[in-house]
Amino acid sequence: MATGVFEAFRTLVRIPALLVAYGAAVTILMSFVTMFFGLNEFAVKQLHLSPERILWLRLISMTGVVSALFCGSWIRRFGPVRVLVAGFLTAAAGLAGEAALSGVNMALFIAATVVFVAGIAAAVPAIISRIGLLGLAARGMALALYGFFVFVRKSGPNPGRCADALRIRGFMRDAVRHHVYGSGRFGVERQTVRG
Repeated sequence: MATGVFEAFRTLVRIPALLVAYGAAVTILMSFVTMFFGLNEFAVKQLHLSPERILWLRLISMTGVVSALFCGSWIRRFGPVRVLVAGFLTAAAGLAGEAALSGVNMALFIAATVVFVAGIAAAVPAIISRIGLLGLAARGMALALYGFFVFVRKSGPNPGRCADALRIRGFMRDAVRHHVYGSGRFGVERQTVRG
């Protein structure tokens, strides 16, 4: 059974178009996570929004996922490749709109985030359909590899976790430094007073 799995894997990695599809899938996941992390940082540092307002901003942005409900009919009509390209272009337009409208109009900025999410939501079903078609007889293994990449991306480091880790590390370093040097100064002062 293990031999069959490895044979299917060797067959899949020899399909260039499938490797491109996997690369596109990873790009979709990374861009989605990175955009929302950047949105949170921007909302805190530049817009000075409260946690409640940031939550509402995220919820409104996520309304773009409704586009995924129409992807089945779009894929049947236009094919997965066209839907995937359209999803990428829509997401890129939304991201460009966020960059251009961030300091101009809040309503338009939020609309741009909705457009970005709509593009990503349209691209995900299209990339899954594309991977299934390219997998041919090993379609199950092809989709399993897609699931593997999704779980690796979710469990791996992302910008938010890295930033949190750096903050915690910096806080711990400062706390230890203060404790060590503070205790040293206190000890010196105490000895001076005794003397």
